[in-house]
Amino acid sequence: MTVAGPLVLPKPVLRGWSHAVATLAAIALAPIVIALGPGGADRAVVAVYALAVVGIFGVSAAYHRFDWTPRVHALIRRLDHSMIFVFIAATYTPVGFFALEPGAAKLVLSVVWSGALIGVIGRVAWLNAPRWVLIAPYPVVGWAALLVIGDIWRGLGVAGSTLLFIGGGLYTLGALIYAVRRPDPWPRWFGYHELFHLLVVAAVAVHYVAIAFFAIPLA
Repeated sequence: MTVAGPLVLPKPVLRGWSHAVATLAAIALAPIVIALGPGGADRAVVAVYALAVVGIFGVSAAYHRFDWTPRVHALIRRLDHSMIFVFIAATYTPVGFFALEPGAAKLVLSVVWSGALIGVIGRVAWLNAPRWVLIAPYPVVGWAALLVIGDIWRGLGVAGSTLLFIGGGLYTLGALIYAVRRPDPWPRWFGYHELFHLLVVAAVAVHYVAIAFFAIPLA
């Protein structure tokens, strides 16, 4: 008598496609947004963000679009989750360097990059962490902007700050959907995970505009 293993449902047909397309867009936009920096050091700061966008979408697309061996799957899964921390910190980097006073910049960048490092180490070291442990740190690091909200408002202005917080709201909504796995509109084609991915793409697009048109011009 054999015992059946756990039921593994097939991935939705569109799993990973939004991030695959976003990877191509990020690669195309990276040299353009980097060139907006007025000097070498400024461009290096922008490159941290632009390359992180390519990285998060590229790793996510590779992880979700292909079938891997169990060992490789586990490795790429950890890399995928770790890249989220790096990406959050990288998003704050041009905002901190260009839009904030030195004191506020040091505070928020120290918090987000330290949080990212702790998150990556935790993700790599704790291989079988509960789902809530994997999800909870992301909004905590992501909303570090609240520590310097007044400085961001003064630095980026109303429009730039509004875009920054709209993007944060989209990320948070996506994290909630991922956590509760609802709504799950069309599980065979486009489920809760695809909706989460789409909200991430939308949030990145909003932040890209904020950084390109409101943060970089302050350099």
